[in-house]
Amino acid sequence: MTGLTLLAGSFGWIAVSPAFMPYGVIVGQMILMGLGLGMTTAPATESIPGALPPANAGIGSAVDDATRETGGTLGVAVLGSIFTPLYAGHLPNTAFRPLPGPVLQAGQESVAAALSLTRAAPAGQQQLLDAVQDSFMWGFHVACGVAAGVCLLGVLGAALLPGRPGENRLRESENAEVTRLTRRAAHRWLGRPGWPPREPGAGSPPRPERVPQAADSRRTYWPYTRLPQLR
Repeated sequence: MTGLTLLAGSFGWIAVSPAFMPYGVIVGQMILMGLGLGMTTAPATESIPGALPPANAGIGSAVDDATRETGGTLGVAVLGSIFTPLYAGHLPNTAFRPLPGPVLQAGQESVAAALSLTRAAPAGQQQLLDAVQDSFMWGFHVACGVAAGVCLLGVLGAALLPGRPGENRLRESENAEVTRLTRRAAHRWLGRPGWPPREPGAGSPPRPERVPQAADSRRTYWPYTRLPQLR
């Protein structure tokens, strides 16, 4: 939530910025955006593999990569679809209005083409350049505002989502697996069936007594010559 809030703040800050501003302001915006990305990407990357058992870590990593690539592609496509019509619709209302139709259409299709037209114009190059910059910033500001709104929706969605009870269940299953392996190892090394022993009086069989193998030997053996198969 904190990362998405920082991202929303950075996009909102950019949405109200002019075309020309000090470099220190740009650095501040980039630092804020970088902090937001770092605090959002790391938990999002860990959330999918962390919800799966270790045996399925590869599947979780693949799903995480797929979602990240899909989200980035859709984000660029959506913001580009918002920017393009706003830029193209704003340009005819500027100093490009008196230009011939084909020239105006070429400027609407691409910002780079519009800048080339301003350099090739015989007169009024500065007015045309200002028109291109104003049109670009108009579409750019709206796109950044939409991005900030999407980040705030993500903050709201994250606040409404429940916790992760699966983490407690995973920890319990891991503890149960450790207990099972411990009991199995004790059963194997001690050679006692029914390990661990139950409380006396709970219907548990009496523990076998050690029987000396020979009078002059200290070795002992257990009367159980065959242990039940472990599963």
